[in-house]
Amino acid sequence: MRYVGALSKSNRVAFSFAALAALTTAAAGCGGKPALAPVTGKVTHAGQPVAGAIVMFQPEKGVASGATTGADGRFELQTPTDRRPGAIPGKHLVCILKPATEPPPPEGGSPTPPPPTPPLEFNTTVEVKAAEANDFVFDIPQKPGG
Repeated sequence: MRYVGALSKSNRVAFSFAALAALTTAAAGCGGKPALAPVTGKVTHAGQPVAGAIVMFQPEKGVASGATTGADGRFELQTPTDRRPGAIPGKHLVCILKPATEPPPPEGGSPTPPPPTPPLEFNTTVEVKAAEANDFVFDIPQKPGG
C-alpha cells in the first residue's frame, strides 16, 4: 500500500535533480553569466532510443544544465533558470533518469496490460569542450537479470 504524499524512488530522484539545479543556480550568484558550450546527445537502452528521460549535467563548479529526451532519445541541454542553450565547459557528472511508467488499466474485456516499465538510472562523467561539438551518446546498460 502506498501512502498519499510518499515519493517513489523515481520521483525522489527527479525532485533531487530539481533541487540540485535550484541550489547550483543560487550558488552561482550575481557574478555574471558564464560562457556555455552547446551540448546535444542521445540516450539509448538495449539499442532503442529512450523517450522522456531526464538528463542533467552538473559541472564541478557552476550552474547545472538539463534536458528531457524526445521520442528519438535526443536532447539539447539548457540552463534551468534562463534557458540558455548549452553547459559550462569542463568536467561534468551526468545523471540520467527515466521514471517508471505504468500502462493504463484494461478497458472492458481487454487483455491484461503489459507489466510496468521499470525506471532506468545511469551516471557517468564527461568533459564538455569549449570549442568543439559536444554530441554525446549514452547507452544505458542492461541490469543483471534484466
